[in-house]
Amino acid sequence: ILISNTFNNDQASWDLYFSFGQNYSTSFKRTAELSEAQDTEKYFNITRGIDKKNYIFAAQIKTLPTTRHRDTNCVVNPYFVFKYDNTQTIEFEGDAESRLYTFGGCFEWENGALQCSIEGAHNLGQQKVKAWDRNELNFAALTWNSHILLIDPALIGTATYPPIIGSTTGDSFGVIDPATVGLDAKILDENNYTHAIGVPPSFTRNSTTYYSRQLENGTIFGIATPTGSAPPHLIYKNSNSRFRKAYNNNYRGWFVMGDIGYQCKEWRFGTTGGILSGDDSPNDSTDYILATRRYANDSSGNAFIYKDTNKKYKGFVGAHELFTSKSITPCFIHEAQKLNCPLVQCPNLTTPQLTNLLFLGFGAKHHSVYKYKETVSDFNIIVYSQKSDTCKNTNMPYTEFINLEYSAARQTDAAKKLDSYLGFECNASLQYNITHDLEIAGKIAAFIPGKHYNTSEGKYIPFNKQADLIVANNSGIFTTPEQFNITLGKDTAFFAKASIAYNFDSLLLKNKQKYSLPQRYTELKNKNKKRGNKNEEKSPHWYGVNLYVK
Repeated sequence: ILISNTFNNDQASWDLYFSFGQNYSTSFKRTAELSEAQDTEKYFNITRGIDKKNYIFAAQIKTLPTTRHRDTNCVVNPYFVFKYDNTQTIEFEGDAESRLYTFGGCFEWENGALQCSIEGAHNLGQQKVKAWDRNELNFAALTWNSHILLIDPALIGTATYPPIIGSTTGDSFGVIDPATVGLDAKILDENNYTHAIGVPPSFTRNSTTYYSRQLENGTIFGIATPTGSAPPHLIYKNSNSRFRKAYNNNYRGWFVMGDIGYQCKEWRFGTTGGILSGDDSPNDSTDYILATRRYANDSSGNAFIYKDTNKKYKGFVGAHELFTSKSITPCFIHEAQKLNCPLVQCPNLTTPQLTNLLFLGFGAKHHSVYKYKETVSDFNIIVYSQKSDTCKNTNMPYTEFINLEYSAARQTDAAKKLDSYLGFECNASLQYNITHDLEIAGKIAAFIPGKHYNTSEGKYIPFNKQADLIVANNSGIFTTPEQFNITLGKDTAFFAKASIAYNFDSLLLKNKQKYSLPQRYTELKNKNKKRGNKNEEKSPHWYGVNLYVK
């Protein structure tokens, strides 16, 4: 919905805009789905509900201030954008909600052949991350819990079974007291725990049933049996990363961009630069959570640290942003930022958002018209770097995830800072209208990666992407795991394209081209004046049908 109007004798205008991004209440199935069941702060109303959606509201004012010089023009454009989304996905669908406020403004100035513009914006608001139980039942060849672990019963002797806190004869399950003297040391050895098979276990105490969700991270619990009986030795443990606390990420990102251009006859030369704030992800990645669920510490005794605390996120967050510039035409700018999306799980390997970026570009554009022939050419070179250095993050193949291994060396590698220099791109394009009906065009571009991609070379693609490849293999045989070990490289990216378009006598296109060819149209007007033709609009008599084939 867009509402617009002008005021101040048409020297100013305002716009109000509203749009729904997505509505999750389009059917009974989607509305009644138990999408909130893993929210540990919810015991009732765990269905998705009718208010799950995301939308954008925006407002802006454009003014044209009067200037002293006749050839000088300027535009002042403050704006405000509000984006609401209670369906964000960090690790699971709908496990966070966001209120993003963006205040910004743009100023443009033009004097003859010289044009300048500058724009900036600042983020406010917060992302609320819900308290969550990460444990999921995975149905594969065997049903197993992702964040409940089971010790191998064969490792526990029958002479002593683990003492249970508050247990009495007849209790079925209870919490194991790790401080009790005489407890089998094997129970405390995290290396002895693997995935638990079956449904999440529960235990009964004083006629009350408790479930593993009511226990803390790292809690060990098992079966208590009367003395003299042979215990079944089913000892469970909540993983160290099973539960996530609720926390907030406060938005504090910003950006500034500027553009300067100069028109010289048929050529326009210009430069564009920008700074977009960046930061490491404020949320734990799925890879990190899965890799650290077994152990509380690495092999050197260093405790794993999770990000479920309130914090400020200093990276810029856009709202359906689209980069435009009068001086440069980039081809790779949306894919040149980071290896992973900072705030949400992105389906792409790199985020399409403009964030954490320093760039400077130079461009030259040529536009000439001679008779019916129009030529448009464009040349650009742009250099990219990160505003803030980012970490390499968890880097493991699928086989190590399955084995629940996460060594100190892996943790050190994940904390490695990547080089900030991303690389540069160069591109060129040409469009040539041979006649009103025939157009040929071509474009070539290349991105030459910098040290950022050299230092990240060999990093495995995200775990969920590796898993997607394995799911596609429905043979039931997992004999060559190396085929899924796809890693990032540092090769130059490039493309080239060519096109030809022919218009079959289109009245619409010819009139469009007539007004887009100022020199030719001026020549026709002058000829008409000399001939005394009073009806200039009917000359040179364009005819045809509205058919355009490309």
